[in-house]
Amino acid sequence: MPRLEARLSELLCARNGLSAGLAPEVVSDSDRSVLLLTPALLHGLVRRAGAIYLSGALSQIVLANDVRALDKALGPGVFARAMARRDLGDPANAPTPSAVSELVEQIDRAGWSCLLAWAAQLPTEIGARLRLRMPGQVLPLDAITPDLGRSIIEAAHRAEAA
Repeated sequence: MPRLEARLSELLCARNGLSAGLAPEVVSDSDRSVLLLTPALLHGLVRRAGAIYLSGALSQIVLANDVRALDKALGPGVFARAMARRDLGDPANAPTPSAVSELVEQIDRAGWSCLLAWAAQLPTEIGARLRLRMPGQVLPLDAITPDLGRSIIEAAHRAEAA
């Protein structure tokens, strides 16, 4: 199996113009901990980040049934953690979806955009490696600057550690 992993890594590097190895000191420990997340944990981080970014819209949900449905759709604690970090949210971009499923899609889109903005501050090659792990349809949201993306990703990552 190690031989297959090495060959696959070599092919991916060649196809995407990446070097085979990166020095560990190229990124901070906190950035490295995000970069090394498993796909499932990365998706959880993205969802928390999107919920933080759209916390203005989430704070407008007042019916208990809607809050429960959203909490169930997002996962345990995501809604509450987003409310705790409304300072990072952007009320000007708060969507008004008609269904919880639409809001979850918008949260995921915003979260991937936050991760994309965060990746823009990484060394080019590391950002390229991270983008290989993202869904192909991720488009940046203009309102999410690299600094805002970094702040939201760091807050979402700390929320998981708490």
